[in-house]
Amino acid sequence: MLVALLIGVFSSAGDWYWWLLLPACLTGATSTLLFSGLAPLLDRWDLPVSVFPFNTVILLYLSCTGPTNPYYPHHPATPKGALQHTNTTLNIPQLLQGVPLGVGQIYACGALWPSVLILVAVLLFSPLLCAHALLGSGAGTLAAFLSAYADIALSNLLGMAGLPACSWAATLIITLMLLLTAQNLSVYRIPIGRVTTPEQNLYSHSHWAGGNTESTDV
Repeated sequence: MLVALLIGVFSSAGDWYWWLLLPACLTGATSTLLFSGLAPLLDRWDLPVSVFPFNTVILLYLSCTGPTNPYYPHHPATPKGALQHTNTTLNIPQLLQGVPLGVGQIYACGALWPSVLILVAVLLFSPLLCAHALLGSGAGTLAAFLSAYADIALSNLLGMAGLPACSWAATLIITLMLLLTAQNLSVYRIPIGRVTTPEQNLYSHSHWAGGNTESTDV
C-alpha cells in the first residue's frame, strides 16, 4: 500500500493514469519478497523489518524510471538543504501537534484532524495501544532533532540523483535505538512472532513473570 501511494504521489503522468497499476502490483509483490528475506536476518537481533522493504523498493522504482521516462515519469526530488533556512525559534503549538501527526504519518497522513481520527480508531481497538502510540510519538517528537538532521542529510545526498529520502532517516534511527536498548529492555521485550494487543501482552508478561511456567503465553 505504501509503495503504491508513493508511486502515485511522485508520478508526473497526470491524474487517473491507469498504467500505474502495473508497477504498483509488481513493486508490492517485490516488497513482500524483500520482507521475507529480511525477516530471518533481523530476527537474529529480534528487530522488526519495519519499512525497510518499502524504502528500498520505492527508491529502486524511481531509479529505474526517472523523470523523463516515456511511460512512468516522476517528479524529481529537491534537496531539502538547498531550500531550508536555519530557524532557532521553537514553535510550541506545532511541536505539540507533532504528537498526533507522528501517529498519522504511518498512513501517509499529514493533516491534524485525520490523524486524530486515526488515534480515536486505535483507542477503540486498544486503549493501551493508543496510550503507547501517543507516548512513543511524543518521545519521537522530542528525539526527532537527530532524525531531522539525518533526513536533511539523506535528502541532500539522494536529491542529487533526483530521489526522495522517503522515511529512511526514521527507519534507521529507530532501528539504532532498538539495538542500543536491546540489553537494558530485553526483559520487557516480546518476540516479534508473538506480539498481539497490548492488553494481552501485559497479561501474558505478568503471567510469565509471576512464575507460571505452565503458561504457553509469553
